[in-house]
Amino acid sequence: MAPHHVFLTVAIVCTLLIVGPGTVVSEEISSANSPSVEGDAVSHSVKSGGSARSNIQDASGSIDENGLTVTRGDDTTISISHSETATLVIGGDDYGFNTTVKLNGDGTDEITIDTRQTTAENAGAFIEGGSATIHHKPLEQPIKPAKYPLRLIIGGIERDVTTLSVEARDEMTGEAFSAPRSLTPDEYLGGSDNGDANVEPIEESMVASRNVTYRDYAVARFSESGLETTLNRDDLTGSATANGLRIVLEQAVPHPNQEVRTYVATETDAVTVLPNFADDEIYLLWDTTATDLTARSESNRYRAKVVLTEESSFVDEKTTLATTTFDLREASVSLEPTNGSIHQPWDGDAFSVSGETNRVAGTTLEVGLRGSGSDSFLELGDAEIGDDGTFETTLDVRSVPRGTNATLWLRPYRSETAEQIHLVASDPYVEFESQQLNGTSVTVSRAELSEGGFIQIESEDNTVVGRSEYLAAGEHANISAELNTPLLESQQLRAKVIRSGEEQSYDPDASFYLQNESVVNDTARIEVPKQPTETATMTPTVTVTPTSTPYPVVTRTPLPPSGTTKSSLPLSPLTTIAAFAIVGLLVLRRVHT
Repeated sequence: MAPHHVFLTVAIVCTLLIVGPGTVVSEEISSANSPSVEGDAVSHSVKSGGSARSNIQDASGSIDENGLTVTRGDDTTISISHSETATLVIGGDDYGFNTTVKLNGDGTDEITIDTRQTTAENAGAFIEGGSATIHHKPLEQPIKPAKYPLRLIIGGIERDVTTLSVEARDEMTGEAFSAPRSLTPDEYLGGSDNGDANVEPIEESMVASRNVTYRDYAVARFSESGLETTLNRDDLTGSATANGLRIVLEQAVPHPNQEVRTYVATETDAVTVLPNFADDEIYLLWDTTATDLTARSESNRYRAKVVLTEESSFVDEKTTLATTTFDLREASVSLEPTNGSIHQPWDGDAFSVSGETNRVAGTTLEVGLRGSGSDSFLELGDAEIGDDGTFETTLDVRSVPRGTNATLWLRPYRSETAEQIHLVASDPYVEFESQQLNGTSVTVSRAELSEGGFIQIESEDNTVVGRSEYLAAGEHANISAELNTPLLESQQLRAKVIRSGEEQSYDPDASFYLQNESVVNDTARIEVPKQPTETATMTPTVTVTPTSTPYPVVTRTPLPPSGTTKSSLPLSPLTTIAAFAIVGLLVLRRVHT
């Protein structure tokens, strides 16, 4: 072969080695109807020499599988790893959407695609990360639901291929709830890194119901779809600034001569919108105190709505995406104790209050008890409404003056719930009536003890001769007091009211109940029936029927703690026997004489 032929052959082989790979990749790209990117790759290879060409051949890259599904209108973030400068191709000419993103250098890059903004002429308006370029005519509406190829190219060679799925927006729905007024929605806004609100306090306290009592929160929960980038937390009026999104609560059936009451989110403090895009939800909280109840029940019906206006790129005309309805109602409250109730001393230091209402469970109401005039006082307590609508609490009346009237009420329904309560002062007493002894016990007619105790029976010399069983705090009647010493003759006894010892035990050294610094007591004449006597002859026994001598009863006579000096000791058994023996001897003596 001629030398010049050899030289020509070598030149041709070298040329093929240089341009061969670029030609192959160019055919691959063209077959996919994607924009050609081999020029940059080839240029880079030529300028870099053989070493760069070797790196391109060994380059690697991958598209992370996360973020490859997105709802139309939302955004998604995709992570791409590449060892050299790479190009991400999204879609193609056959898809009506053809965009490339250049990723310089090596490493891992993230790109975020906002599907709502894909109508923009500049790719940078809807793709964040890398350098994006549009290769299609601007879209009139956001990218349509479909599967779009994603191709990662390094040096003109495909290193990874996958699919981006743009899904259709789901139909939105709305649900109605009520929630306690203790919620503070403004504090829940922006509670997470992605801007979502902290909706946990709302979810924990809300109750499913379209019936909302005045003063409670009305809560609408909308299932969100494709509105993540549409929602502007500062403007939800439906304007262009609001991206065409309008969230509003309005009166459903106003009176013909009245304007519709309308509460637009971000235009009034009465409505707060809290997005929870992590769970595809949007919450609306309405403070019902911002409106007034009307006499016409139909005018108390309101609807919460999510609307897209003509300013939205998703619709050509105003479209309601979701709605839910609330029926606002007047509060009903009942309270116990009712008007005229009495709180006795033995009812203790805890004043129990209960009631029922149609306010939402979890609501806390304030209970007040107030005295007036010289006995002024104020006791307050909180009562939380249970799931069944009932509530209860106790007020500490330990330091409250007794023997006075007080007003009980429930805030904020004082005019509807005000009740007059009488707090009875401690007034212990005992009534001990004269009686004929029957067996080994005496009967105390009545007694009142504020803290519980015993009725102690004493003789005139203050000797304890009997007592009752334990008596609980309160009023008692026909109390039996067992005698521990037999009565052999009629005498006057005294009943005293004594406190109990430990664990309701009887303690003779315990303190007595006092009234005006004197022991609470009463006295009674106890008649002991006389026993019949027999003669020595067989003459019929004459039974003398005892007669009761009326004695004045000393009722509730204060007994000084020091006692008295009077004494009326009963005869002992030996004395009685000796007396009978003497009488017998006298009788025998008369018989013999």
